[in-house]
Amino acid sequence: MKKVKVRARLLTKEFDLFKNRTEQIKSIFALKKDKVPKFWALKGVSFDIYEGEAVGIVGINGSGKSTISNVISKVIPQTSGTLEVNGKVSVIAIGAGLNGRLTGRENIRLKALMMGLTNKQVDQVEEQIIEFADLGAFIDQPVKNYSSGMRSRLGFSIAIHQNPDILIIDEALSVGDQTFYQKCIEKMVEFKNNGKTIIFVSHALGQVEALCDRTIWMHYGDLREDGPTSEVLAHYREFTKKFNALSVAERRKYQQKFKNNQTAFNLGKLDQRLASDNETEDFQIDDKQKKMLLKRTKTGQGLSFFSWIIFLALMAFCIFFGTHSVTSFAHDPNNPTVVAQRKLAVVVKRENKAAKKANSNSWSQNQKINGTNYRIKDMYSFQKGDTMQKIADKYHITFKQLQEANPQVAGRIKLGQILLIPDVQHEKK
Repeated sequence: MKKVKVRARLLTKEFDLFKNRTEQIKSIFALKKDKVPKFWALKGVSFDIYEGEAVGIVGINGSGKSTISNVISKVIPQTSGTLEVNGKVSVIAIGAGLNGRLTGRENIRLKALMMGLTNKQVDQVEEQIIEFADLGAFIDQPVKNYSSGMRSRLGFSIAIHQNPDILIIDEALSVGDQTFYQKCIEKMVEFKNNGKTIIFVSHALGQVEALCDRTIWMHYGDLREDGPTSEVLAHYREFTKKFNALSVAERRKYQQKFKNNQTAFNLGKLDQRLASDNETEDFQIDDKQKKMLLKRTKTGQGLSFFSWIIFLALMAFCIFFGTHSVTSFAHDPNNPTVVAQRKLAVVVKRENKAAKKANSNSWSQNQKINGTNYRIKDMYSFQKGDTMQKIADKYHITFKQLQEANPQVAGRIKLGQILLIPDVQHEKK
């Protein structure tokens, strides 16, 4: 008997439909989630995939094909139901996991390390990956300069050389030339002959037909048919032929009907559906198991009241501790910023003292600077955004007059520094 590699029971996946980022942020702190519009990409899907099988997943856009592959690969969690995956999973999608700023060679190491390989293991397979991808000199160019076909070739080559137990291919062979496509098909046949499992998501029915023994037809979140590839694809082609024969308005009406069903769906409706048909009998699910499967998974639940209390308490602690740390750092005598600010304060204090002294003396007698007698009219504290020229213009004097009236200023003017404003109307030669 073949070993089960993927077992899914009543899988659902719910997404929140936020109109903008503000709504998304508000929902994080909302105690009730009822007002947020929902969309169910999966509405209770059950299937088994066995060791050595190549299973195709087909369906028109928005049917839930990629959602299934993302749930199986643990990219996203299901909302309810159970999923059992036995083995290492590798996903191939156009550009998935590739960093555009890194070269192809650097991406090989990065992605392989992320998949659990050691540096020594990467060294052993790197040249094989490069040879299979057949990118030539582009292997040392940034991936952002690659075409979609080149990214697909690199991603496929990296994934296939990780020796996974389950290989998920999501539209990755829809781009690229025929030569590379044939090379991929040969590799996947070899992969399958070694007892590995392939899940092939594609709109290219010819590729599904050539590779897969069995096909799952997804239709707006529901599993519509699961069986031998020849039978399922015959029914799917018949459907698409009728669908494409509809007028644009009729197609939109058909699509909107099913999308509305996905929006209005909930776990209660799934329970009613199971009670009215024999779907669970195919997988021997009793009432107790069904009740458990219809519960939301922990990752799909909102925070409870007590969880919110703990969360807010932790937030308050972090804010207090963070503020205390910043304050302590700001008063640390060894902090270079604090040292520099103290030195600057000493300079400003000394120069302000000299300015005030010069100002007090100027009321009793004029000060003679470079042959010109100045009487001090005002004192001005230097503010952010000020320049000497701006201050001179404000008091209707020249830059030179302002500069000569403040010989105590050494170097660059500092914030808070006092400048003496000369009264040029009382100049005496």
